[in-house]
Amino acid sequence: MQISEFELLLHEMIKHGASDLHLKTNSAPLFRINGKLFPVDYPKLTPQDTAQLANELCSTPRLQKDKEENGSADFAYMAPGLGRFRINVFRQRSSYDVACRAIKLTIPTVQDLHLEEGVMNYLSTMERGLVLLTGTAGSGKSTTLAVLVNLINAHRFEHILTIEDPIEYMHSNIKSVVSQREVGTDCPSFQDALEHALRQDPDVILVGEIRDEETMRVTMGIAETGHVVLSTLHTYNCAQAVDRVLDFYPPHLHLQVRKQLSNTIQAVICQRLVPRADGKGRVPAMEIMVATAAVRKLINEGKINELQQAIQNGEMGNQTFNQSLVKLYKDKLIDLETGLLYSDDPAGFRRNISGGYADSDRKGIVF
Repeated sequence: MQISEFELLLHEMIKHGASDLHLKTNSAPLFRINGKLFPVDYPKLTPQDTAQLANELCSTPRLQKDKEENGSADFAYMAPGLGRFRINVFRQRSSYDVACRAIKLTIPTVQDLHLEEGVMNYLSTMERGLVLLTGTAGSGKSTTLAVLVNLINAHRFEHILTIEDPIEYMHSNIKSVVSQREVGTDCPSFQDALEHALRQDPDVILVGEIRDEETMRVTMGIAETGHVVLSTLHTYNCAQAVDRVLDFYPPHLHLQVRKQLSNTIQAVICQRLVPRADGKGRVPAMEIMVATAAVRKLINEGKINELQQAIQNGEMGNQTFNQSLVKLYKDKLIDLETGLLYSDDPAGFRRNISGGYADSDRKGIVF
């Protein structure tokens, strides 16, 4: 497959509102639309097709090295007239597959995505500490982070430094100055970029993803020094995110890490995308854990299993996934079947939509 054929598929991808394109050997191309995969009316790809495309896409020595030596390469791709795409070329069963995700050229707003406006505005005012966006792959973490960065950019005079692999959303200077570094192109690794970050005089640092103990250690260290650090983890809920942070370290350091995390954490937001009732895409359900005094105390004491109750109490805009789904249902953004399907507690969801929970019960953030 040549680049010209690939870009025709990208055009069709955008036309059909697909979030992802999968090019797999011995299969027709696949579009992911509203979370589900659909085959494209296109001939099955041969190993030669995908190998040719992989070689053309991995056009630089670094990407060729990643592809050949590591078996995969991550990078951003700009298609004229279509926009930016995040691409992963990877080897499987001795052939190459390509996964491609569309990135909007325009950063969406809080209102566009139906995010929790009070919490997002509150987090955009943070002067220090760590904010974690978590969720499974494809749950919209990068987009929500881009929205948060854009809020800071629009309202504060700061230096925002992003370290990404690859760069997804492109930020222009509004009130802030935004510097964006791409791992592999502008710096060799997250760790290296973070080790030198403070010399670049940032106020806010975005770390695309925390993947190992060293990155976690440096990230929390920077958050302790009076900087805002935004990053992502792959976890299914907020409590699991705390466990994931601890898992980066050996057990004998957990006491120290819990204390450090309880002092630096400002919020954990875990996000899942659920189908809209009108069929027009998906909307995020968000479990929110703002670091109240109670949350910090539970983390410090290692009572991770009690965090869910602290979240459910609703202080400072905190909410469980169930509470988020109830709100989406009452706002007519999702239907009953979707709420029940995605709920961790379907019986509780039914009780809540019948009047057991009201928006007025939550202690939202006051401005």
